[in-house]
Amino acid sequence: MIDETDKKILSELSIDSSRNIEKLAKFLHLPRSTVHNRIKKLEKEGFIKGYRAIIDHEKIGRGLTTFMAISLTEKAEIQDVLKKLAKDPRVEEIHTVTGRSDILVKSRFHNPKEIATFTFN
Repeated sequence: MIDETDKKILSELSIDSSRNIEKLAKFLHLPRSTVHNRIKKLEKEGFIKGYRAIIDHEKIGRGLTTFMAISLTEKAEIQDVLKKLAKDPRVEEIHTVTGRSDILVKSRFHNPKEIATFTFN
């Protein structure tokens, strides 16, 4: 179980996980040791699963973000399609969904022409 202080720490880390503990403690008006110990506890208990870099996709040449809804004619092939999509470096997220579509894919491309080359067959 987490309390309001833990929730504030998690909220602030979700905004900027690179902020050092000293600055975070000062911002939250808490002792540095308290913030440090609580973060370690939240990590150990699985509330914090990791930290990641936020990439400027424009700078690395993949500034065009797309969301594609994919409908499959054969529902049995969904696992094969998911595996193929997962191997494509342009694919950032894959979600199975309900409704008319079966899969929602978030991808990043260099330009609109590259989207036309996207295939998972």
